[in-house]
Amino acid sequence: MTAFIELDAVAVGTASCGCIHCAAAAASRATASAAATAAQRHARPHGRRPLVRAAATSALVVVGGTVGGTGMSLAAASTASALPAPTHPGWDGHRYWFRSHGEWRWTSHYAIYQQHLTPTGSTTAPAPPKTPPAKTPPATTPPLKAPLRQGWDGQRYWFQRASDHAWRWTSHYDVYLRYTKGTAQPPTPTPPDPPAPVPTPVPKPVPAPTSPPKATPPGAVESALAYASAQLGKPYVWGGNGPNGYDCSGLVQQSFLRAGIQLPRVAADQFTATRPITASDLRRGDLLFWSTSSRASGIHHVAIYLGDNRYIEAPRPGIDVRISVLSTGYWPTHFGRVLS
Repeated sequence: MTAFIELDAVAVGTASCGCIHCAAAAASRATASAAATAAQRHARPHGRRPLVRAAATSALVVVGGTVGGTGMSLAAASTASALPAPTHPGWDGHRYWFRSHGEWRWTSHYAIYQQHLTPTGSTTAPAPPKTPPAKTPPATTPPLKAPLRQGWDGQRYWFQRASDHAWRWTSHYDVYLRYTKGTAQPPTPTPPDPPAPVPTPVPKPVPAPTSPPKATPPGAVESALAYASAQLGKPYVWGGNGPNGYDCSGLVQQSFLRAGIQLPRVAADQFTATRPITASDLRRGDLLFWSTSSRASGIHHVAIYLGDNRYIEAPRPGIDVRISVLSTGYWPTHFGRVLS
């Protein structure tokens, strides 16, 4: 590698000897003359003295030495470094600089740099950049457990898609109907349980005893069954009260209304308005109820018993009013007798 230095032409003219000592002295004088000439050039732009550019091969310029009072020295060593000398020890963005035996040195190893720092050094280099910690993947929410059958689970409507038999859910009833196409019956919303009564110290008057309600006479039962049978084949309509379509509780209410008996509208309330009975006590005109939780508050379907293990019902969307047969696979959970 070849480095260049500008020397005063006068200084070059006086250097005639080529020995190593004379060459070093001549280089020292040339350096001092070049510094003085540069100062004059800045102070007086005209009248410059001619300069000569000399090439120095296999010379190491070390900043921090002393030659001719200029703060520089030429030493016979390896190829010269073109790196600029720093103003203080430390990291310059590429390497660590430090002074060793009056000369500037650099290293890319932080541990070596720390070994050459003096205890009284005023500058501390930053530690080598650290590898950023690996990012922890975010926790995933466990998937919802698929239900045993289609329908309302208390929070959402579940259905099994026909294309791939995968379970899906929605909170919109119309979307649920579009995918099930009348193959599942949504439950009637369950009313909240009544709050527990708060005891009061004030005594209440005891009401006079009343006669227990009587069972519906056979004539009224047959009137209700006749009206219900006349609705066979009409479509299921959610919330329907007739005459063109019914849901389960709407068919029961309208049938007994024709017999002069007023029943509530919702299936769970209709069970509350009846007298609970067992399956062994069933007779024509009694009501059958189905609950998703085996409790009265979970009742979502009602039908009228016809006798001989048959009953009339408005089953679900897509299926018309029909007569069904009691089955162990779909057995009622509650039974009630309508009172007059």
